[in-house]
Amino acid sequence: MRRTTFGLMLTLAFAILAMPLPPLAQPPAKVPRIGGLWLGASSDSPYLLDAFRQGLRELGWVEGQNIAIEARYAEGEPARLAALAAEFVRLKVDVILVANPLAAQAAQHATTELPIVMLSSGDALGLGLVASLARPGGNLTGLSEQYADLVLKWLELLKEAVPQASRVGVLTMSTLWPVQSEPWQALQQAAQTVGLKIDLKQVPADGYWSNYWMKVPVGYGNINARPTADILFTLFFQSGAAWNESAWKSEKFDQLLVAARAETDEAKRKQMYTDMQVLIHESSGIGIPVFINGLDAHTDKLKGLRPMGTGSMMGYAFGEHVWLDA
Repeated sequence: MRRTTFGLMLTLAFAILAMPLPPLAQPPAKVPRIGGLWLGASSDSPYLLDAFRQGLRELGWVEGQNIAIEARYAEGEPARLAALAAEFVRLKVDVILVANPLAAQAAQHATTELPIVMLSSGDALGLGLVASLARPGGNLTGLSEQYADLVLKWLELLKEAVPQASRVGVLTMSTLWPVQSEPWQALQQAAQTVGLKIDLKQVPADGYWSNYWMKVPVGYGNINARPTADILFTLFFQSGAAWNESAWKSEKFDQLLVAARAETDEAKRKQMYTDMQVLIHESSGIGIPVFINGLDAHTDKLKGLRPMGTGSMMGYAFGEHVWLDA
């Protein structure tokens, strides 16, 4: 009896040793984090971040699952950008995404190690963000705008509109357009070509939009694409809108804008938007000398893309509507 018991215990011991061991607890996989640094407010253009998230999802990166996005907004105050960029460094995000030249400068001053990707940087070379376009160097890459090909046309149009003009005032942030920058030099050369003299006034970046841009009697600007006509009209022409540059007020326009949102008949809504544009043209105090004529090119595997009158690539909202046909 005693021998049998010993044999049974030995058999059980070998059986236990032969059993597969439970897997050791694995450390959780590190979730990459993207730090998005924005000069404006979260309500200014939420569709941009939404489109970015959609693009990530199409590539297999889903926020909250295998990637995280930390968005920080300066609420239109450039002085806050430095602290927000420094916060990303403390958080040790994997990459910093910027959509403004001032945000790019703040991020570059905050870190020389974390990669920085620019959605829009203005003239990256002229601002000193990169060593050259061919070999940017450092930790920053992305999109850059070249002014040299544009400023001559700007001044030609101005001269055509006001033939007697001899001097042109340029208002700019002191941190955005230093006098040694490529855009400034290109502007000076273009002015000489058309017989104009440029007077540059540099003002502090803090409060630029509210204290200067929105108060000058005459200004030049551009409106980038938006996904819908309603967004364009609401942001820039509705009475009391923060970016209504001419401070135009029209009760009739406001009524049409609200009514168009509720109109389900596409033809009637289109006519409402046409009537609103006539009001803008006739009484808003804003002249539109140039319209962007965009041409979208894409592979035939891309489905869902359709022309949209508010701008190229469906007003930059194509990420919400297109797919690849495998």
